Amino acid sequence: RLLDSAHVSSAMAGGRPCLAWIIPTFAALILFANHYSRDAPGALQTEMERDTDMTPFGFGALNALYYAPNIVVPLLMGALQDTFSAQSVLMVVVGLSSLTQLGFGLGCQLRSIPLIMVSRGMTGIFYEAIDMGTIPITAP
Repeated sequence: RLLDSAHVSSAMAGGRPCLAWIIPTFAALILFANHYSRDAPGALQTEMERDTDMTPFGFGALNALYYAPNIVVPLLMGALQDTFSAQSVLMVVVGLSSLTQLGFGLGCQLRSIPLIMVSRGMTGIFYEAIDMGTIPITAP
C-alpha cells in the first residue's frame, strides 16, 4: 500500500520526500468537484429555466434524477469494490462522471432538455459512487 506506515517511515528516514499527501489531496479535489457540480444547477435555476425553456417542474425533475440513485448506488459500490479494487473502481467512476458533466454542459449549450436530464441522472449515479468510493482509499 502506498500509505503504509512502514513505507512512509522508511521514505522519511531515507531522506526521500514523503509523497503520502498526494492521495488525500486528489481525493479532496475530486470531492470538491463533486459537491460543486451537485450544487451548481440550484444556483442557476432561473437562467436554466429561461435559456432552455425548462419549467419549474422540469427543474425539480432534474434534481430528482440526480438524487434518486442515492438509494441503490452505495450497495452497488460496495459490491464493485469487493470484486475489484477500490482505486480502480474510483478511477473509472471519476472518468465517467467527467463525461456526464460534459454531456450536461453540451445539453445546456444545445438547449436539449433530454440530454440535460440524462446527463444529470448519470452524474447523480457517478457522484454518489465517488462519495462512497473515496472512503476506503482515505480511511486509515
